[in-house]
Amino acid sequence: MTNQRQALLDSIATTIADYRQGEIPIINPSHVNRWVTQFDRFGYGDNAQLAILEQMDHILKTYYISYKKAQAFIFRVLSSKELLGSDPAKTLPNIEFLQIQTKGSSQNDLLDLCGSMLQRLYGIAIKDCGRSPTAYIYFDDCLYSGNRVRRDIISWLPKAIHGTTLHIILIVTGKQIGRAHV
Repeated sequence: MTNQRQALLDSIATTIADYRQGEIPIINPSHVNRWVTQFDRFGYGDNAQLAILEQMDHILKTYYISYKKAQAFIFRVLSSKELLGSDPAKTLPNIEFLQIQTKGSSQNDLLDLCGSMLQRLYGIAIKDCGRSPTAYIYFDDCLYSGNRVRRDIISWLPKAIHGTTLHIILIVTGKQIGRAHV
């Protein structure tokens, strides 16, 4: 095995070391190597595998959202005076964190993180938020075509209280991308 290949295997494994932590075994360089060798079965050979590893390493370093990055993002959102005002403990009971995603589990994962952070920062459980909502927060990890967000919101919209605000917050952008009055 070349030094370059081993360095790429190590780099990829290090980047995604926390992927689905606690759900699956930690992905190590051997696992990454087994994954990339599948391309040999299709006649692509070592050069193609090296190119795949190089591109995968680049993509993951650029776009992978580690648990630590997700935590930092949620912390920034829940510390935002623009979103929660100067007294978040007073504002939060009136904000409902939407759990309406129809496909995938990223919203559940983000809300779990959010719940832990709310407890740590303000001593408030996420279940205690939004009893009389004046605002809603829809969290998701990223936006591709926008169809998932659109479908989720359209299905939920009849349940929204008229005159409230909906905040759509996506982790990939690193900021709130939308706010609408319902």
